[in-house]
Amino acid sequence: MKDFLRRLSCVLTTVAALMIGVPAFGSDQIYPGGGTLAQVVDGGGTYSIITLVNLEAISIPYTLSFYNDAGQPLTLNTSKGTNAVFTDTLSPGGSTIIRTNDSGGTVLQGYAVVTSSYAPCPIGGACNIAGSVVFGIPLPGLPVAEASVPLDTGLDSAIAIPFDQTTANVGLAIANSIGDAPYQNTPGGAANVTFSFYDQSGSNFYNSSMQLAFGQHTAFVLANQFPQIAGKTGILLMSALDTSGNFFGIKTVGLRVNLAGTTYTTITPIVPCDGGLDTAQYYVCNN
Repeated sequence: MKDFLRRLSCVLTTVAALMIGVPAFGSDQIYPGGGTLAQVVDGGGTYSIITLVNLEAISIPYTLSFYNDAGQPLTLNTSKGTNAVFTDTLSPGGSTIIRTNDSGGTVLQGYAVVTSSYAPCPIGGACNIAGSVVFGIPLPGLPVAEASVPLDTGLDSAIAIPFDQTTANVGLAIANSIGDAPYQNTPGGAANVTFSFYDQSGSNFYNSSMQLAFGQHTAFVLANQFPQIAGKTGILLMSALDTSGNFFGIKTVGLRVNLAGTTYTTITPIVPCDGGLDTAQYYVCNN
């Protein structure tokens, strides 16, 4: 319970300036118990470059675990060897880079969880290890394109993604992360995710939903999953609840490729304060 309150206190002090659904004060910090990279890819011309940095004045051990779409261990060939779990210790101010080797013609995807130990760090045992991942994908007729997102240590249950289906395709990855289990109202439970689409006038023109089992991960192109958004611009609001109707933290990554296939970038989602359009969100941003 003490560790849950520590994580929650960080969320309660956040503001609406967010990156990939991460509270502003948590975007670069891993708390003991879980930080998630909501998408990793390898193979078929794709790769992932994960960077971890120790910002403490003491050495910090960490564990990096890869999971596939079903939440099972995902073995990847990397610059640190071939495995599904990697452990090491970072010296004060030290860093490490773990790059997948784009081995094999099949694209493998999933997500990664980073944990640090309960070492005697300055603030309640929360060890400052920053993290990010760079995704590399081939674009037709162009060199490999790259885009980077930070490690997600938030526990957001409502996340908005802007989209413009007249100029670009948006890719979305969502994880019911194994790393979040200790902090959910229903540890190890399923996430019921609702997708609500609003056009630029604020009209809610389409809704859908899906359930993600514990540990499950999915990634798709919005236009393929929801053809109803063709030719429209606006926002997608995702909200997640557990099977009892309590808020449920999910992890997300948004990526954008223009329709010409010549640009590739991340998207900055927005987390609404005080519920906003969605009553599932549970923190108050101005606290």
